[in-house]
Amino acid sequence: MASDILVVDDEPAIADTIVYDATAPTISAVGSSNITSSSATIGWTTSEPATSQVEYGTTTSYGSASALDPAMLTSHSVALSGLAAQTTYNYRVRSRDAAGNERIGANNTFKTLGGDTTPPSVLSFSATKLATS
Repeated sequence: MASDILVVDDEPAIADTIVYDATAPTISAVGSSNITSSSATIGWTTSEPATSQVEYGTTTSYGSASALDPAMLTSHSVALSGLAAQTTYNYRVRSRDAAGNERIGANNTFKTLGGDTTPPSVLSFSATKLATS
């Protein structure tokens, strides 16, 4: 009687297929929103669940990074705060999948809003008496 089970040293062998993920997630729809004089939100999507992090700064050397969010998501949103008013920021996003494959997005920019907090001053004032009837 023929058998399809491989037997080695009188023990049946177990065959298994291992799939190795060597592909980093694809990053798309990168953009900035909710921009104020001191904060901005960076959003993007990935082709598979992955972590979230944003590098940012006033040059393409960046210099700052958000905390790594280890949650495995496909829709990402990172809030940046403590930014300088009326400043152009460079940023790029980073995402790593469960297998450790990382993708770094292209450089993008946004500009924070003006932060003028000086109240207006009155330079002159005049009053005119109105006639009463």
